Amino acid sequence: MIRIFFIFLSLACEILAIISIIYCHGYFYSIYFFIFLHAFSAISLAYVSYISLPIRRYKKNYQTIFIFFFIYFFIPIFEFLCFLIIYLILKRTHSEKSEIFHINPEFEIGHKIISVAGRQYGEGSVVSRLTDTKVPINLQQSSLLYLINKSPDLSYKFVKQSLYNPQDEIRLLAFGLISNIEKDINSKIMELKKYLNDSNNKNNKGEIYLDLANLYWELVYKNISDNEFDDYNLKKSKQYALESIKENYKKFENFFLLGKISLKLNDIEQAQKYFAESLHFDYFKDKTIPYIAGIYFNEKKYSESKKIFENMKSHTLNNKLKNIIDLWKNQ
Repeated sequence: MIRIFFIFLSLACEILAIISIIYCHGYFYSIYFFIFLHAFSAISLAYVSYISLPIRRYKKNYQTIFIFFFIYFFIPIFEFLCFLIIYLILKRTHSEKSEIFHINPEFEIGHKIISVAGRQYGEGSVVSRLTDTKVPINLQQSSLLYLINKSPDLSYKFVKQSLYNPQDEIRLLAFGLISNIEKDINSKIMELKKYLNDSNNKNNKGEIYLDLANLYWELVYKNISDNEFDDYNLKKSKQYALESIKENYKKFENFFLLGKISLKLNDIEQAQKYFAESLHFDYFKDKTIPYIAGIYFNEKKYSESKKIFENMKSHTLNNKLKNIIDLWKNQ
């Protein structure tokens, strides 16, 4: 709608400029009046061309709008023909579909084709909006809300970063989102603790303890609570995971979670112990192996890291990890 308004405004100014030359040619000010109206007409067309630029192909800045202005200004009357050509080119560029969102990129190493894990549609553009301070506030707000709905794990990082955004509106939105998430988790914790006191079933208690451990871990993993409370939340998570095991609720999730908590607490020995326990659950073995391999790798035990990867059957959890393992296994 705004494009149509400026196009008609430009047309009206150009018509008035032509009329001023034809009917006022005897007056000295007619040429100045013509230049003024023609310049305003060129500015209107330049603005329409500027807002029609596809962001993903052309960089929008003030230099661009000046280039359009000079093109239209120095070809009076015929600037509309030039505008029509430019506008059709830009419109065609807008309608082109980018194939990068519809294919999985591949490249070849030796005789093996390696698949690269892609991202969700629009994820890159949303992230660029959140990291660019020049993006309008309304776009940053909508991008933050979109990311929370589409990619929650990725969004928490940007929500925390947005607390330091120079714009008050973004800081308030980020603070509100974090407060709601933290409030939701804390209410679940209180509800489970209340239910725990009323529960007499040992197996049920073990499951509740595990749920509590996961909720405290979530506060740290998603970086929702303040860093000062990380140690407290990790210790509470570890405490409830151990309580779950004591209740004879020995599941993969218990040992796997305890391994991740120990890694976070930089207790490598304990992490290896718990990950070794989780390996006894064959169905989830492929989920544990990367963590153990990572510990060996950080300890510079590269042969051990490579060896344990050979026991991995599938790599559907992480396509990027799959490529590394396939190369190491010489497949």
